[in-house]
Amino acid sequence: MSLNLSTSAVFLLFICISLVSCEPDDDPAKDLKYSSIDVVTGMDLFDANGQAIGRWREPNDKRGNITAFPVPGNGNVAIIGIQNIKRILVIPSTCFRDTVTEDIIGLSQSTAYDIEDIEEFKLLDQSLEMSSEIINLNLSDLNAGFYKIFYIENEESIFRQNIYIDPNVNNFPDFTALDTACP
Repeated sequence: MSLNLSTSAVFLLFICISLVSCEPDDDPAKDLKYSSIDVVTGMDLFDANGQAIGRWREPNDKRGNITAFPVPGNGNVAIIGIQNIKRILVIPSTCFRDTVTEDIIGLSQSTAYDIEDIEEFKLLDQSLEMSSEIINLNLSDLNAGFYKIFYIENEESIFRQNIYIDPNVNNFPDFTALDTACP
C-alpha cells in the first residue's frame, strides 16, 4: 500500500512540474540578451565634434575605427573612419539591462551577424559609392529611441555602433533621457 502511495505521489509531482514548465512565459525581456541583433546594452558617448565624452552602461557594439556622433543626438549623425565601408544600415533596437554578470564588452567583440539578418530589421540602407572621410545621415525622422548602425565593409567585416536618437531634444548630452528610456 505504501508503494502505491509513493508511486502516486511521484507521478503527481511529475505532472505538476510538467504543467508548470509548459506555461507560456509572458515576459518578452527573457528572450532578449546582449547578443541579440536588435538589442542595445549601453553605448560610448560622443559630443558634436566626435570627441569621446564617456560611456553609458556596457555597450554591446563593435565599432572598429568608425564613430558616429553625437551620441546621444537629435538624428543628425556624422560618421567618420569609414574609408573601406561599402554600406551602412540602421535598425531599431531595444534597450536591455543585462542582469547576469557578463563581460558584455569582451563578448561583443566575438559576436557576429549575417547581412541577411541585419536586412530583416533595416530602417535605412545606404550604399557608399566611393571612399569618404566623413558622411552625414539625417535620421531625425525616426522616433526617439535606441538604434544600431551597421557598417558593412565585406562579408566578414561588419561593425556596429549603438546610438540613441531623440529628434525633439537639442540640449544633449542629457543622460537622464537614456536612463528613462532604459529603466
